[in-house]
Amino acid sequence: GYLVGDEPMVRMAMGEPFVRINVNDPNLPKDCQWMKDDGYVELYGLPSISQKKQVDGKMEGGFTWTTKRPEGFSDDHLAILKGHLLDLCTVARYHVKDYTMQTLLKIYLGDDAGRRVHHGQIERGDGLIIRSVVWFSDIRGFTKMSGELSRGEVMEVINGVFEVTERVTRKYGGQILKFMGDGIMVFFSDNTTSFQRDSFTAGEKKQLDDAHGAKLCHNARHAAEEFQRELCRLKIEREAQGLRGASVGVGLHYGDVSYGNVGGLERLDFTVIGPTVNLASRIESKCSSLSAQVLASSDFVLLDR
Repeated sequence: GYLVGDEPMVRMAMGEPFVRINVNDPNLPKDCQWMKDDGYVELYGLPSISQKKQVDGKMEGGFTWTTKRPEGFSDDHLAILKGHLLDLCTVARYHVKDYTMQTLLKIYLGDDAGRRVHHGQIERGDGLIIRSVVWFSDIRGFTKMSGELSRGEVMEVINGVFEVTERVTRKYGGQILKFMGDGIMVFFSDNTTSFQRDSFTAGEKKQLDDAHGAKLCHNARHAAEEFQRELCRLKIEREAQGLRGASVGVGLHYGDVSYGNVGGLERLDFTVIGPTVNLASRIESKCSSLSAQVLASSDFVLLDR
């Protein structure tokens, strides 16, 4: 699609073979006033047409050029631009596909995991040991809720919780690795020491890891606190409208995890595994029985002082 008010692209999408707009045109489109503000004299646009679709002339985007030359574009200029259109389409198509792939990997795998897969870390067993905070959370009473609400209502509750989790954890440096039914696994780490831990000497590593861990635990605790405040606000708003709200327990632990590809021969997952992950999950499972919103391990608490 095209942005509303993007005059050149809209006109090309409507079938015009080219667009030529001069800043001195008395009917200069409102969304092209920036040309006058920035000192441009003329804009020229051509639709991007793939080799496969040149027969039916379907548009797959377009290119625009601007000039500050007082006379605007000359016929020679336009001939050069038209002559290189196919080359531009070929290069642009590659970059658009690559950008689309990167975007999809980030959406489905997370920022760091998506980047690693895009860069070729796709073999089973590929990965490394990192030191991080692992966050587990899930919706309390979800099984009962699922039996009482319609599918659409259940999805609305889940998506609302997930949206708050994503917004708050990203704010504090967390990355969502997994949506698991009504639960989420998030990890907090960075490049300060965790991805290069083995490069430090034993004495240096302890000091650096402690400083690194304190920062991560501090961020994760603030994220958990803000998450519960935001979730409470969302619950009150929904219940005021006669809708079901949700309560969520959060478990936090800090330690080493194995971060990378695991799975079968034809189906892999980029995730974190190890005792740290298992303990974070077990800690979260105690939230309901202890009527706690957030629980953390002693390893986490000792660093978050």
